[in-house]
Amino acid sequence: MPISMRHLLASSAVAGLLVLLPVGDANAQDNRNTWDWGAAGGVVLSFIAIAAAGGAVVGSSTTSWLLLQRKSKRDDAVNEKLENVLNDINRLTSAEAELNSSIKILDTKLNGVNELTSTLEKKIDNLRNENEALNDLEQEQEKFQELLRKCEDEKGSLDKEKIELQKILKDQESNIDKQWKIMKDNCKEDEKKNQKINSINYLKLIKSSKSVSCYDCLNAIKKLLPDSLKILPEADKSAKDHEKFTNIDQLFELLWKLGTDFQERMRPEGSRSSEIVQAVFSKGQYAPYSSKKNKGGKRKCPTVKYKGKTIEMDEHLKIGGGGEGAPENSCLRIHFSWDVESKKVLIGHCGKHL
Repeated sequence: MPISMRHLLASSAVAGLLVLLPVGDANAQDNRNTWDWGAAGGVVLSFIAIAAAGGAVVGSSTTSWLLLQRKSKRDDAVNEKLENVLNDINRLTSAEAELNSSIKILDTKLNGVNELTSTLEKKIDNLRNENEALNDLEQEQEKFQELLRKCEDEKGSLDKEKIELQKILKDQESNIDKQWKIMKDNCKEDEKKNQKINSINYLKLIKSSKSVSCYDCLNAIKKLLPDSLKILPEADKSAKDHEKFTNIDQLFELLWKLGTDFQERMRPEGSRSSEIVQAVFSKGQYAPYSSKKNKGGKRKCPTVKYKGKTIEMDEHLKIGGGGEGAPENSCLRIHFSWDVESKKVLIGHCGKHL
């Protein structure tokens, strides 16, 4: 049955509108038409309704089936596009969450890095300070090594000087020993010739740098007659304390006789010291034992310790008077005792009048 012009126009109008709807690739359709599916479908439906109201649309069953197929394809394309968009959105959301989590982790790590950096800077400062201190220490060590080298050089010089001085001292001691021997020989020679011993001249050979004191004289006798006399520490002390005494010549004579004539006579067993001392020394030189006591009830003679024994120095020799007003520089007492065991004269006092 032939289609009238009215029906054809109506069919052509619907077909033209259908051409405007998106078909095929969604992106290509979007480039041609910016509408969304709802707007396009509404326009088409509106035209179809108008055509139906005007009675212009009279189609066959084939035309209706084509329209339904096109609409179904368009719906599937739209749904697929929407699903793709939603998937993209979900992926973006998940990526954003992962990115935020990564940012937090990076922030935490960055804070840790900052702390490590701060700690490292402090350690670097400490190392720098320690390095400076080490440099200072090395400089001080160099100064110390230099000072040590100088000290070693000075020590070497001092050692050489010490050796030279020891040699000089040894030579001097040898010379002094020779002088003592010469002095002793001269004294014995004078004694043999019955001449007065010139002790001052002999003593000056030993103590030439100063005047001869009471202690110098006692020390000289100790060296001249070591086998005959034993000078006790109390005697040395009393001699040092009697610096003002000047009659050294007479003191030397008394000490010499004690160590020679008196000691030789006392050697035989059974000798009595009181008898021998009176034979050797004059009445003005020897003072016998006195039983008198001082105001405190003690005996006047000094008491000394010798080899664990207490010895009273009863007998004594004297120079100068001991009364009140007597000049100190000319008054002296020598307290002594005979030791039977060693056969020596023990001198316990050589100084001021007691």
